[in-house]
Amino acid sequence: MAKLEQLLLCPASFFTPRSAEGSSPSSPNLFRWIAVRDAIIHWHESTAQDPFDDAVQSVFARLKEPHQSVCIEHLRTYTQMADRSDDIRQASDPFVAVVSGGELEIASWPTFLVERDEAFEVVKLRTGASAETSQPEGAVLSGGRVHDGLVLDVGEVVDLNVHVGDAVKVDVDEDERDQILAPLVQGWERLDHDRRAARADTRPGQWCYSCDRIAYCGAYPRFPDQPPAEHTRVIKASKSTLGTLTSCERKAAWKVVHQLPTEQDDVGGGTGFGLRAHEVLAAVVAADDPLAAFETMRSDIASSEVADLQAMVEAHVAIESDEHSERLRYEPEAQLGVVFQVEGVDPFNAGSTGPVVVAMLARADAVNFERDIPVVVDHKTSETVTPLERELLAVLAAARQKVRTGEVESVEVHYHFLRREPGERCEVSVFDRDSLNAAYMTVRSMASQLAQLDPFEPATAEPKSVADAECERCEYREWCGALGGPV
Repeated sequence: MAKLEQLLLCPASFFTPRSAEGSSPSSPNLFRWIAVRDAIIHWHESTAQDPFDDAVQSVFARLKEPHQSVCIEHLRTYTQMADRSDDIRQASDPFVAVVSGGELEIASWPTFLVERDEAFEVVKLRTGASAETSQPEGAVLSGGRVHDGLVLDVGEVVDLNVHVGDAVKVDVDEDERDQILAPLVQGWERLDHDRRAARADTRPGQWCYSCDRIAYCGAYPRFPDQPPAEHTRVIKASKSTLGTLTSCERKAAWKVVHQLPTEQDDVGGGTGFGLRAHEVLAAVVAADDPLAAFETMRSDIASSEVADLQAMVEAHVAIESDEHSERLRYEPEAQLGVVFQVEGVDPFNAGSTGPVVVAMLARADAVNFERDIPVVVDHKTSETVTPLERELLAVLAAARQKVRTGEVESVEVHYHFLRREPGERCEVSVFDRDSLNAAYMTVRSMASQLAQLDPFEPATAEPKSVADAECERCEYREWCGALGGPV
């Protein structure tokens, strides 16, 4: 189901051949989700005096910290939301919607079925902060049609998120079910007749962070330039990951290698006002008159943010006119990336190594040329520049250009500091061949550092040698041994 929805965002994400498995076999997220699902069933069925402890000991005993603590917290949250006497069962078949004259089945797996008043409550178990059931998926599940032809009477479809402790009903109007699914059907029919063309139709974006075909589709330059073998472990890192990795290996690894949850999922880096500023700038900077374009958006912006965002748009216009030799062509949220294949830990063969894919990704606000030199631009709403950020952007811009022209002599990284005084806003870093090679080796070494970590052994990631103020603000502070946690 999720794969078909992604088809509308990027056709290559659906049609590109890759591993036969839907998810990486070494995904800690998947393994924790399976463990929590199994523990929930065990808790309901247990005849022990303490069903909770019985479920923990039976299902979580072999998990390493803090994977075990995360799963225990999720199970505890579930037991506070559910009635143990509920008649709950694990779904053995997907639900399907038969569309396109019976030629296409759209499938979605429920996690649990709970019998209530002669109807079934369909439950989707969620263990991440922002995971939720989409309207198309809700349309399939609410139909109650099981893969073998049986049709169940579905009372409600519920998103049960044990990470945030919330149960949300997925409302789907039965009369609108076909209408909700229509874009998926139309997208499939449009592209299915020419899969070769669809396979080449890559549309890089934020969805690349959750795509399991990132190493196979060819959207990003690969080093070496060949697709990896099936089932190769994949790690996806943003520019903020590299900055964190230089100061605390554990924090970076726990986010992208061990995939430990946080209060708010941070896909691709960035939260809050900074992200909203980038969204507004992306919507106006490509316009012939950015200030006029901003005025058309004013009514949709929170009143408390209008003045600040308008000042940033004005700063952008001033940079273009006063601090650039020529106007850049802006590509809103241009997604850049490189895919490394490096040697790393094989989590299923103790003491062994094997190939690991590490995709380094970053968004750019502009990619163009100035004086015939490739330029990548990043808007800055604060003075923060994370370590290795410039090097990564330079490597990504050079790799992008090399694919297109074959040779790159130099690239420039432009930071536009939108809160600075006029004349000091555009900060340029020039990378020639030697510094590009050095940046490439640095970025690749960071990819190798991540690949050397076992996804099921979080404690192997080194914390800071001395806990500091940054540790107090860290989302993992309760689990990290540096502050007296269980690891």
